[in-house]
Parts: sequence; structure tokens; C-alpha cells
Amino acid sequence: MLTYAVFSELVAGSSWIPPKWRADPGRVTPNGNPALFRSNAHANMAIRVLYLETCGDGSRDVIRERCLRYNSAWDTYVAHGHHMQSVVVLHEQGELTHAVEAWNRIDQEAVDTAYRAVIGEREEHHRGVSLALHARRHFCLIDTPTVSADKQSRDRPLRPADNTAAWARSPGGICRGCGSPTISHAQRTGLHTSFKKFDDLFNLEPRYQQHNRIWAALWPQVTIAAKGVAEHIIPRSKGGRTSVANLTNACAACNYSRGDTSMDATGVAAYDRPPDELNL
Repeated sequence: MLTYAVFSELVAGSSWIPPKWRADPGRVTPNGNPALFRSNAHANMAIRVLYLETCGDGSRDVIRERCLRYNSAWDTYVAHGHHMQSVVVLHEQGELTHAVEAWNRIDQEAVDTAYRAVIGEREEHHRGVSLALHARRHFCLIDTPTVSADKQSRDRPLRPADNTAAWARSPGGICRGCGSPTISHAQRTGLHTSFKKFDDLFNLEPRYQQHNRIWAALWPQVTIAAKGVAEHIIPRSKGGRTSVANLTNACAACNYSRGDTSMDATGVAAYDRPPDELNL
């Protein structure tokens, strides 16, 4: 198994991982190790690049192109969070016309592409193998549960109220992992209600074809990309419980890119600074 020390040396020695993906000096993981990445989402992108650099067959041009693509995707993802916040504010103030105008300016396909590039879905394949999955397996970042199924079953599942409560406790609704802006579960629900009520005003195109070959609207994925969700600080697979003390607000990318990987394994440090100091 790849140890933290060896893995950190690989990360430190990589000339391709951008500085903005790395954790700030002094940040530590819950077990006291120096943090390697700024968030789960940044770790997910960096691991895929590191795989190409160390054991893949990617040329320098391929790696450079991949880094530029991920950087662009991340910038688009964070900008979308700010944009969605403005849509929500206008909507809550009753400025429906301006809220519609703000929503219709969103390039939904660009946001969807960026979001999925960040979290690793629809990822490029390397010789028929999912690069993201292969990289995580190679660096031993997929953990097996250490808590019995019986014990886990006694823990209650997450509820919509947990998402809203975790968002409300966060400073400015930012993701605790990466500092990107998010909207609350309740705010997203309110927007969906307006979408259905005024579907002639909101641009709910384009549409995409699901795996079951049914055509579905893209807009749910666009709003999900900016939604804050309740995240277990200590994963349930590691004994973490669904309680106020163990739940925090996370953006969709940090939440969905984490899986069952522990924060100790990825070297992710939670941010506790206010939004204006996060240097987004």
C-alpha cells in the first residue's frame, strides 16, 4: 500500500499540479499530517494528472492540456456558484424578471461539462479503463469500510433538513472544503418551483440523453453544481455519525468527488476562513 510519505513526495515532486490545487502551508489533515490538496475536488483532479505523469502514457503535451482543461473547468464551476447566488437573491427579492434574465445568461452546457470534469464523471479513458478510478486504485485512495454493516444501519440517513442546516451554519454558504459559493437546498427547491410554474420564461434547454436513452432537461444538473449539501466530516465508513457535530456544508463537487475516501487519505484540509480571504 502506498504510504502517506511516499504519496506526498510524488505530489511535492510533480511539476504539473498547479499551485492553486495545493493546500496552503500550515494546513493539516484531521490526523495531523500536512495537507496536500485544497479540497476533495482538487485532489480528484490532481490524482488523475499525477497518474498520467507517473504511470500513464501521457506525453507532456497531453498532461499540459489536461491541466489547462481542469483549471478552466474549476474556474467555470466556481463562477457558476457566484452566478447562482445572484439568481437566488433576485428570486427571493421577488425580482422575477431580473432573476429570469440572470438564469438565461447561464451557459448550461459549459457548466455541466465543467462540473463533470471536476468530479471525474464522463472522464477520459486510458486503454479502456476509467482514468479517475484507475488513479484512485493505484494510489490506494479507495478505502474499505471499517465499521460493521449492522452498526452503520443504526445511523439515520441524511435528510433535506440536514442539508439546509449545514448550509446555514457555514460562513456565507461557502463550501468548507474548497471555499466555493453554494446555494442552500431550500433555495434550490424554491428555484425548481419557479421553473415549473414559469417554464415559459426560464430557459430549460438544452437537453441531454441519459444512459437509459431518455431525453432529460439539463437544468437540474446545472443547479446541482451550485448546491450545498451536508457532508460527513468523518465518513460513515470510518465510524462518523449523522449528527450536527459531524456534518458540514460542502459543494457538490467536493461531496461527490470524495466517495468513501477519508480526508486523511487524500490530505484535504477544511477551510475556516471567511469568503473574502479565500482568494477564489
